[in-house]
Amino acid sequence: MSSRITVWIAKLLKDNKLLYRVAAGSFFLLYRVYCLFKYRYADFFWTVAIEISTRCNRRCYYCPNSKYGTPDEHMPEELFERVIANLNDIRYTGGVTFQFYGEPLLDERLVRFVRYTRENLPSAMFIKVVSNGDLLTMELLEQLIDAGMREISITVHDLDPASTMERLQPMIDKHPGHVRVTSIHDSPSLNNRGGAIEIENEVPMRKCTGTGILVIDYQGNELLCCSDYFHAHVMGNVRDERIEEIWKKKEFERYRRAARKGKPALEICEKCLGVS
Repeated sequence: MSSRITVWIAKLLKDNKLLYRVAAGSFFLLYRVYCLFKYRYADFFWTVAIEISTRCNRRCYYCPNSKYGTPDEHMPEELFERVIANLNDIRYTGGVTFQFYGEPLLDERLVRFVRYTRENLPSAMFIKVVSNGDLLTMELLEQLIDAGMREISITVHDLDPASTMERLQPMIDKHPGHVRVTSIHDSPSLNNRGGAIEIENEVPMRKCTGTGILVIDYQGNELLCCSDYFHAHVMGNVRDERIEEIWKKKEFERYRRAARKGKPALEICEKCLGVS
């Protein structure tokens, strides 16, 4: 599929909420059936978010980093390779991203990690970098694309995005299928991240939509979800257990199912969904 067709489909879905819901619902249903046959487990993750580093260069008011700051920790390369090897063992075909609450472009190993992931997970649906875009240059973008990155998803945080868009526009024009730019201020609501940050005029989700994302922090902990900012709910560690075995634990499965139904089993989920 060409980049132009991909961009056209993405725009079509973005502009039509009903069509987007139908497409998303159909995708997740088909993916569950696929996982049932492949992994003998329908409730399988479709994205793995690997926290390669923790540091961020911004302190946005709607992010817990603004309140608590960020340490400067890095996932050891041998641990990263262990994660990818585990995913290779199960012939993983979902997506891979490289962040949690840090800015991945601050990690000078990123291009190498992208290449290693693509070489060892050739069937991965996508390899994506989620970034604020502050450090992105044309040279770095093309290195990431050459290494196997499918998309860099840039969130513009500035109230006046003019200067940011002026800097990014040549990259968007040259590589439209690889650069996706959105503004945080276009979001109808911002999430309180399990109560880690207070958001004015917040509109809670009511039902969790992120239960298909597996989060592995820089220490190898498999966390409850992408809102577990404090790493308080560790389901297991990939140094001691296999990724898929941690994910399939009955307790973990129960937490995910409850959050999807809007009937959370944990306090962090209650705060995130606004049902406490």
